[in-house]
Amino acid sequence: MSPHSLRELKKDMLRLYSTWKAQKYSYCPAFKGNVSFSSLGWNHIIGNKTKKRPPQDVYQRLGVLPLAKIIIETSSTIQDIRFEYGIIFYSFDAVLNSNGTLKKVRVVLKEDKQGNKIFLSVISLKMNKRVPHALAHWHTHYVE
Repeated sequence: MSPHSLRELKKDMLRLYSTWKAQKYSYCPAFKGNVSFSSLGWNHIIGNKTKKRPPQDVYQRLGVLPLAKIIIETSSTIQDIRFEYGIIFYSFDAVLNSNGTLKKVRVVLKEDKQGNKIFLSVISLKMNKRVPHALAHWHTHYVE
């Protein structure tokens, strides 16, 4: 783990996520429309009474949470659409430069019954070692 404790990281990321919720929406080019942030996404990342997440999983998801909004606001292509239990889920994958380290990150959105897109989750994926660095750079966004 990094220098942040899980408690400190949760506190910092809750503050960030709360500002996203207060803004109501972020524009997503892939949908040519808005994506909202609600407590649904926050609870999915940190877990709740019915679904507990291991601390390492929570820590990893919170570590890439700041990249989620960047991915939503810059993605023009949906990588995956899944239908489960009558619900539509969309995912966006991106390779980003975060503090000098390339990270592959997936953002998952959920569509509600009114057709609204809602942020659900973010996860760090393992990098495919066969992807040449030059290709990874092509899809890289710089995050401060």
